[in-house]
Amino acid sequence: MAAAAMAALSSAAEAQQTQVTITSDKPLPPSEHCLGSDALQAAKDLYLHHYEFAVGDPAKSEGLLDPRLGDRLAKNFACEKDGVCAIETDTWTGAQDGAVAEPITITLAKDASADGITDVKVRFAFTFALEGEKPEPESAILEFARGGDGQCWKLLDMTSATGDSLLQQLIDYQKNP
Repeated sequence: MAAAAMAALSSAAEAQQTQVTITSDKPLPPSEHCLGSDALQAAKDLYLHHYEFAVGDPAKSEGLLDPRLGDRLAKNFACEKDGVCAIETDTWTGAQDGAVAEPITITLAKDASADGITDVKVRFAFTFALEGEKPEPESAILEFARGGDGQCWKLLDMTSATGDSLLQQLIDYQKNP
């Protein structure tokens, strides 16, 4: 009975939180092998502690990625040993140059067709900073999946600020390398 009450309170608290803001003066402690059971905090943790999850050794992202994405990234990593493969730009910005800059706001996506228990979309809004250019507001969409209420969210896909789906890039490249 107590476990059911705690799960209901956890779900209610998660449903009430609709926005998280990242500021450099409020760091989030890293969690090992889990992005968390709150989708907004999962997006924040992914950005702060696992920004380069899509490049390099897939072992560093163990437990953070849905297997559908993790398996594709592992294949891409094997390909990268011979050069650049499917990923040629920053997965967050979609650009080869420039960077994510504050202010950064993370909200549940209004167009999310999620049931809120096993999948959800989060909008990661940021300022895109490119040297010599006026900073511009941009956003990426992060799609998370999990096995059930209270379990850790895992990244399933990311649509960069330029509209490119990471998962689709990997699928397309691996069909026709």
